[in-house]
Amino acid sequence: MTKVGVILDVAVTTGQTNEGEMIEPQVDEVEAITGIEIKTVTADVGYAYAKVYGALERRGIDALIPAKAEPIKSRVPLRRFRYDAKHDILKCPRGRILRPARPIKHGRFFSSKAKDCSRCPLKGDCLSKGRVNKAVVVGNDYPALLRARRRRERWSWQDRRLYQRHRWRSEGFHGEAKTWHGLARGVVYRT
Repeated sequence: MTKVGVILDVAVTTGQTNEGEMIEPQVDEVEAITGIEIKTVTADVGYAYAKVYGALERRGIDALIPAKAEPIKSRVPLRRFRYDAKHDILKCPRGRILRPARPIKHGRFFSSKAKDCSRCPLKGDCLSKGRVNKAVVVGNDYPALLRARRRRERWSWQDRRLYQRHRWRSEGFHGEAKTWHGLARGVVYRT
């Protein structure tokens, strides 16, 4: 609880467990312990996944988690494409439409038509070698991630104060556990 700094729940997991999978169970546990409905969650950038923002949004919880910048792996990165949630389409930087195709574990492929890409001036930068059309993966909670990125730019002074408090309080305890109590690395030996 932020007012008194009491640790209410601790979860120890293996390195194979993604941090993002732990937020909802921890929120449930804290609500069960305190009997108080959680309104705001603060966490570090390690929890800045679309699925985390989406899960917290669906529960009506305000996520004060700094959103990561999009990793740029292409000369024409995903941020230059515009997702239209109402019509469930993606528009490329030149305004061509990519439609949803096959689903994958955490999202869907969106694909353009080859004829739309054939005369495009961005073709050399946008398409991988040997491709005739663009295929982009959009995560299931991508709109929630976009909202979180936009919101981060507009954090109020109260939001920044809460996040700063999280940093010195929560991260301070983590640093102490790692430095003074040998919890920097966990190793499992198997015979």
